[in-house]
Amino acid sequence: MDQELKGLIDQLGRDYNELKQTVAVKAKEAAEGAVDPLITAKLKDINEAITQKEIARDKVISDLRSRLDVMAFADAGAGKGDVAPAVREYKQALGHYLRKGDEAGLAALEAKAMSVGSDPDGGYTVEADRTGRIITRIYETSPMRQHASVVTISTDRLEGLRDSDEAAASWVGETGTRSDSNTPQLNKWAIQVHEIYAKPKVTQKLLDDSAVDIEAWLGAKVADQFARSQNTAFVTGTGVGRPRGFASYATAATADASRTWGEFEHVATGANGSFGTDPAGIEKLIAVKHKLNPAYLAGSGWFMNRTTLAEVRTLTDASTAGGFVFVPDFSGEAAGSILGYPVHLMEDMVAYTTTGALAVAFGNMRETYTIVDRLGIRVLRDPYSSKPYVEFYTTARVGGDVLNFNALKFVKFS
Repeated sequence: MDQELKGLIDQLGRDYNELKQTVAVKAKEAAEGAVDPLITAKLKDINEAITQKEIARDKVISDLRSRLDVMAFADAGAGKGDVAPAVREYKQALGHYLRKGDEAGLAALEAKAMSVGSDPDGGYTVEADRTGRIITRIYETSPMRQHASVVTISTDRLEGLRDSDEAAASWVGETGTRSDSNTPQLNKWAIQVHEIYAKPKVTQKLLDDSAVDIEAWLGAKVADQFARSQNTAFVTGTGVGRPRGFASYATAATADASRTWGEFEHVATGANGSFGTDPAGIEKLIAVKHKLNPAYLAGSGWFMNRTTLAEVRTLTDASTAGGFVFVPDFSGEAAGSILGYPVHLMEDMVAYTTTGALAVAFGNMRETYTIVDRLGIRVLRDPYSSKPYVEFYTTARVGGDVLNFNALKFVKFS
């Protein structure tokens, strides 16, 4: 798996070099008056290949972490049945390699004629622990909790005061008249929590007889669905019966000092569903970055979905000899960086190809958005209401809303 990860990173490096060369060819042809459709198609294919390899890279990193979790689970779950000694030996060697990079233990095992680590070489003959995790499909979502402010409360709403006004002051001579000046005011804000629920049911027989912990698996599935539903609401929610998303608010091409509170500022691209002709795209990104008050720059980042990111990868600036605005990050910690700030994928944001889309956001999400949790997830296990089924009535109460409309800016594709 380590070699697979290195291979993917090497391939990504080659793909990015090919992307740069193809963009340069396209720019040259555009300057000469006509772009070969094959070049455009090739650019699309390279972008798609990069996206798929990045997804594969992220999955390999996730699998590496999961394998560590599985080994910990196997060690902790010995009471459910002993793991075959060969399997335990292999897990211990793999764990030592993953944690410390020491390949000696794995090399010794792989030198044997029969290897438990390889199914065709004897692994099929070793009965593994059947109490391991179920492999589940990975769904893409918007990791809002990583970037927003999160508060846990014990009531049904979070309230506070907003100081968005300022006092007035005037110069005056020694004997000049001193009239009353403006007194600043405070405004009240509140974030209401909303309820999300699930009520799956399973037969008692399945719970009793399954070699897999069905109750834990079902709980994890519900928790994952809750997380994804909440993330969608934090981005695009209407605020009616659910949190209100940051991308659901109106925007205006007006500066902070004169814009109505409750609206975000945007920079329009000047083209529907497009960045426009290079270097217009880079110019818009630079413009929206410099619209943000410098006080919010620390901790700021770019937010967009994969489709929009694929287009951003191709943006070049003729004034810098075809320099690219996007810098890839092969570590998987971020999608890359633009103008020195990290790119965070938000799959619930609309793609740039939609007319009027607020497809790119830049700013400090922690200052902008607050998530409110009401004591986490609660589960009521009910074996009586629907016999022979056991119902797992699961609820969570959560809210979310924008508190600072000056800490985030949008690129609007119109």
